[in-house]
Amino acid sequence: EWGIAEALRRQHKLEQAEKMLSAIIKTQPAFYPAYISLAYIKYIQMDFEQSVHLALKVMKAGRGKVDLSNYVRAYCLYAGAKGMIAHYGGVLSKLLNGTAVKSNLEAAQKLQPNSTGVLFGLGSFYLLAPRIAGGNLDKSEIYLKEAIRIDPSFADAYVRLAQLYKLKGNSAAFTRYLDKALTLDP
Repeated sequence: EWGIAEALRRQHKLEQAEKMLSAIIKTQPAFYPAYISLAYIKYIQMDFEQSVHLALKVMKAGRGKVDLSNYVRAYCLYAGAKGMIAHYGGVLSKLLNGTAVKSNLEAAQKLQPNSTGVLFGLGSFYLLAPRIAGGNLDKSEIYLKEAIRIDPSFADAYVRLAQLYKLKGNSAAFTRYLDKALTLDP
């Protein structure tokens, strides 16, 4: 059932996937891949608080109960959702939530340094964070290109690189990376 729900999520059939995942969690509350899939859906739906809540459940379950890949994904989702809460929040939110982003990505990196999710998360952090908070376009480029090297079909990394090149004023690279992302996931 989770496999079907995850396939639906990847096909952007979020409502169907969400119903299935909620049912799985209700009947099997210790099946942590369902929490991760649902956290992704909540993130896409811009329900960042719920995404944080679901990722935190997986993190709190601990490494002994969660496989490494899903445990690392939980840290990445937690960091990403906290970053979005900070982005949309006021000054206090930026301080409280924004400071949780890099530390959680670094914790994930220690567990699985070559994870495309970790590399994408760090690349996104360095792209989107203000310079005063550690933003660095050159570091962003390194992490995002490494994510693509490891997984050439990771559409989100191409989108982030397109954003980076737009900021750098390189319209040819912007178009090239955006086109590649759209080819992978229209």
